[in-house]
Amino acid sequence: CPSVDGIDKHVEALHATDVLLLDGRYLEHLYAGPLARLEQTGVATLQVVSAHDSLLGLRSIGEIGGIPYVSLSSHVLRPSQARLKRWMDLVILTLTAPLTVPVLAFTTAYVAVVVGRPLLFVQLRAGKGGKPFRMLKFRSMRLGAEAEGDPVQATVDDPRIVRGMGWIRQTRFDELPQLWNVLRGEMSIVGPRPERPEELRAYELQIPGYGRRHQVPPGITGLAQVYGHYHTDPEYKLGHDLHYLANWSPVLDLQIIARTAWVVISRRA
Repeated sequence: CPSVDGIDKHVEALHATDVLLLDGRYLEHLYAGPLARLEQTGVATLQVVSAHDSLLGLRSIGEIGGIPYVSLSSHVLRPSQARLKRWMDLVILTLTAPLTVPVLAFTTAYVAVVVGRPLLFVQLRAGKGGKPFRMLKFRSMRLGAEAEGDPVQATVDDPRIVRGMGWIRQTRFDELPQLWNVLRGEMSIVGPRPERPEELRAYELQIPGYGRRHQVPPGITGLAQVYGHYHTDPEYKLGHDLHYLANWSPVLDLQIIARTAWVVISRRA
C-alpha cells in the first residue's frame, strides 16, 4: 500500500499474517498506534534492513528469500525485561551503598557550606510515558537563575553557577539525589536522560519518533551521555537512546555504568 494510513484495516481485509516494510520512511507514521494495533491482532511487522541500517549493529536479524529483516515492536522491552531492569537497579543501589552513601553525605555537607539553602533543586521532568515527575539535583546555581523568563539551557561556563560548584557538576555529583528517584521507581540508573516537558513537546514536533525514548524510565546516565557530550544535538542523542533500547541487556547496562565512572573520573564535559 502507498502509506501506512489504515494499514490495520488493509491487513484485516487481506487476512495477512505479516507486514513487511520495504521503506524506512514509513516508520515515523507506524509508531506507536498502528503498530500496537497490529500486535494486538497477532500480526508481525517486519522492516527490511538496508546497508545503512546494518551499521547500527542491529541484533536478531532474520531473512526472507535472502532479504535481511528485523522485527518491529511497539514496546522496546518485554515485561520480563522491564522487571529484570528494575531488580538490577535495586541490587546495584544496595551493593554500591557503602560507596554512594558517604559520597552523598560529603556532597550534602559541601553544598550546604558553599551554596546554602535550599540544598536541592527540584524540577519537573518527563518520565516513563511522558508522565512528569519531580527530579532532584543538588543546587549548583544561584537562586532565581531562571526567574527572568523561560527555562534556559545551562552552558559549560554558565555565569549562573555558584563559585566552587563547577567541579560538582563536572563529576556529576549534583545528580546524586536522583538515586532517590531511582529508589522510588521514577528513574532507572541507566536510560535516556529525562527532558523538561516543554522541551519534550518541542523535540517531538521537530524529531519523528522522539517519544519512543519514553517507553522506559529515564536514567541518571545513558548511552548518549557516555558516547556523546553535554551539548550533543538532540537528534543524535535520540539515535543513541533508540540504539540502547533496541539492544538492551543487563551487560549493556553494566558497560554503560563502567563507562560513566570513567567519564566522571576524567571529568569530560
